[in-house]
Amino acid sequence: MNKMLCFIVLATFLATAGCKSSRKQEEVPIARDVVEAPPPAPVVQPCAKLGSKINFNDQRILAFQKLVQLQILRIKALPMTDESTQELGKLESLRRRVSYPLLTSSLRPQAVTKILTREAKNFSAFLQSRNTKDPQSKTLDDEINDRFLPLLENEEHWNCLEKPTDFEEDKTESE
Repeated sequence: MNKMLCFIVLATFLATAGCKSSRKQEEVPIARDVVEAPPPAPVVQPCAKLGSKINFNDQRILAFQKLVQLQILRIKALPMTDESTQELGKLESLRRRVSYPLLTSSLRPQAVTKILTREAKNFSAFLQSRNTKDPQSKTLDDEINDRFLPLLENEEHWNCLEKPTDFEEDKTESE
């Protein structure tokens, strides 16, 4: 629908822009009255194939560890002080606590969700305390609160091994 609307607006514009009259140039009204549809919300397609529960746990843990590692690298890039050394120690212990479920693959996803939620909130509090010294920590805090935590229990987001594709539509047309 959006493609067709864009094509119609573009075709109208090209057709009217190409016409020149000998009379005084009139402004050609461009289809401004057309209400643009908001971009479609990302549709979460169900997975064609989900991974194992262990994979679900591992993907979430690794994603969180990467966020923590980003903050560790940010602190290491700044001049080292006693305070920054203590902050690094806190982050390293947080990263180790989150790594523990990777070593015990028998943990159920609910237990891993509980651990990750607790540690993500601790990490968020840590980032908020750094907002005055490190303005980049705000973006990482937003990432934790706006993207990581809301999707933490969404198995299709973390555990999709195979998603349905649009190629099935093309396959039926070519046959």
